[in-house]
Amino acid sequence: IDSCQDELILSPTQDPVTDGKTRISMPPGLRNLGATCYLNSQLQCLAQNLGFVHGLFTWTQIGASNRMSQVLSHMQSILARMKYGPQSVICTNEFATALSLENDEMQDPNEFARLLFDRMQESFRKSSDYRLENLLPSLF
Repeated sequence: IDSCQDELILSPTQDPVTDGKTRISMPPGLRNLGATCYLNSQLQCLAQNLGFVHGLFTWTQIGASNRMSQVLSHMQSILARMKYGPQSVICTNEFATALSLENDEMQDPNEFARLLFDRMQESFRKSSDYRLENLLPSLF
């Protein structure tokens, strides 16, 4: 990996243990809250989809806060911390709570993603930004 390191660096960090050689920066992990691996894997996949991330960050809350506004706000926060935050482990508890997930109850990953995207699409349709209305159908 050292011979390919220049091409693989995501965000270079200086490591005094390796005599100042630049090492590959590792993305943060997501804390498993119980049986929430389906949630964490979905977030990890979405974080790598730049079109999704950019689109999600164009969303802003309109009007009074509701449950889906909280979900979208927490998702924005998690994805921002995954990309730019200093933490090596990120807790998704507030996001899971906003979704009313039971941490000890496993869910089908595909069913979870479909339901989440359906609710997100409903919220995006209420936005005045036409790009959001087409975000999910254009990506998935």
